[in-house]
Amino acid sequence: MRARTETALALVVVLAASCGAPPLPPRLAGLPRGRVISGREAVRLVAQLHGQRYTPPDALVAEYGRRRELKVWLARYPDFPSAYHDLERMVRALRSHPTPFLAPRQDRREANRWFAVGNGAHHLFWVSATTLYWLEGEPESVWAAAQELPPPSPARFL
Repeated sequence: MRARTETALALVVVLAASCGAPPLPPRLAGLPRGRVISGREAVRLVAQLHGQRYTPPDALVAEYGRRRELKVWLARYPDFPSAYHDLERMVRALRSHPTPFLAPRQDRREANRWFAVGNGAHHLFWVSATTLYWLEGEPESVWAAAQELPPPSPARFL
């Protein structure tokens, strides 16, 4: 009985400790995580970046590396269709409107993952479950980080 109580207590402690933790690892692509912005401030940054066209319910922005070689933007939605809808809108907008990006192309190695080049960086983006991932940085860091994060959800795109 005592062992069960101790096990249950340990589980509660682990769960409580993880509640406020960012959903990104402390290291990604071999780079240490630096600054993390979450909540309203992160949502504001995402909306500002897109001229208020995309405002997810929740967001997180994390920088990795001493020289900020990698930036991860997460937009979190209540369900998969909402997240996927915004990804489709972003890809269409990047293809049809003047932007500082080359037109996005689908990654041949991973269905439903897209990449683009622009603003002095490589960008890789996809939806996994209810989260839209957007990685920005040096090509090696972006591709390595993508392998360490959840893969794209299967869906029919565009």
